[in-house]
Amino acid sequence: MSLSDLLELYLKAYGSHTFVEMMEHTIRDIEDVDSKSAYILEEEFVDVCLENEICPSCASELSYREYREYRGEHFGTPSYENYVVCYCGGCDFSME
Repeated sequence: MSLSDLLELYLKAYGSHTFVEMMEHTIRDIEDVDSKSAYILEEEFVDVCLENEICPSCASELSYREYREYRGEHFGTPSYENYVVCYCGGCDFSME
């Protein structure tokens, strides 16, 4: 069983709000002992939250926004790059 599988089980067992609060405390406690392990746990935690569309900061539902950014010309044709930003309406969390 991988770390992300274990985090998925915790999420399903405790619900999003309790899961986020519990993981914040756990990461803080582990950080005092081993910063590398805390970093790995935090990265997996954020990945699991994003996969389940919950905010890793406040456990609210994430929203998505797409936009195009002009990148100049490519062989005389206008060039654009598409971006997707996920953000939380309950706090200031956002990620491209």
